[in-house]
Amino acid sequence: MDSWRLLIDQPKSGWENMATDEAVLAGRSQGFSPPTLRLYEWNPPTLSIGCFQNTNHNIIESCLSEGIPFVRRITGGRAVLHGDEITYSIICSENERLFAEGISGGYRIISGCLLEALKEIGVKAKMQDARCNSLFNTGQDANGHGKISCFHSPSRYEIIIDNKKLVGSAQRRFKRTFLQHGSILFGVDRELVLRLFGKESLSRMAWVGLYSNVKKDAFKTILTEKIKKGLNINLTMGGLNPYEVSLRDKLIEERYKTNMWNMHNFVGFGS
Repeated sequence: MDSWRLLIDQPKSGWENMATDEAVLAGRSQGFSPPTLRLYEWNPPTLSIGCFQNTNHNIIESCLSEGIPFVRRITGGRAVLHGDEITYSIICSENERLFAEGISGGYRIISGCLLEALKEIGVKAKMQDARCNSLFNTGQDANGHGKISCFHSPSRYEIIIDNKKLVGSAQRRFKRTFLQHGSILFGVDRELVLRLFGKESLSRMAWVGLYSNVKKDAFKTILTEKIKKGLNINLTMGGLNPYEVSLRDKLIEERYKTNMWNMHNFVGFGS
């Protein structure tokens, strides 16, 4: 049974959250960091943008007018408004099972763990078992308008309930390492979502608070146990090592706080 590190962070800015995930990923790639499960939250609420997503959209102006910061992820997918949620990230390397399973296999295994945790709190969600229809795949609505919200439609193996997306995840693979992180929504600022993404996006979203009164800290404990069992690993609580702290701080200042990174879509780490 493999030994992994567990990181449970207090709420942090989008800059620090994304820099931390990348620092751990880089550390794992260099052999300085163990495989890691990280659970974290966001303060203040922040919009994250997929690494290849075009920012030539009113969403940026809307964020600025609302006072919502935005940050570009190193993973793909569409925009996510992070607020009342738990975000998970799983980082491992080529000698671990998740890497060997491939993109779809990794999604399926992780989603299975998430489903077990949701089942424990009485949320009867399920896994999206087929690829999205052609309308969803194009990212367009019936009038040809682009959809920029991650939660507008589910991808295969993502988690849905009542035909609405409950957990949005993104994955990125490099030569020797693997990162998947995702948002488990607990609540939604409905008016803000409406202003940023429109009525249709809100109608396609679900959140834990609609189905359960579980508190976030309690759910973190449940989720940790389900991932431990589902991946057949040991988890030991830990913190960032000096390499990760140094790289995180550098990435915040030189990457995640800069318009050069946040306003331009490109490949990022490991390119």
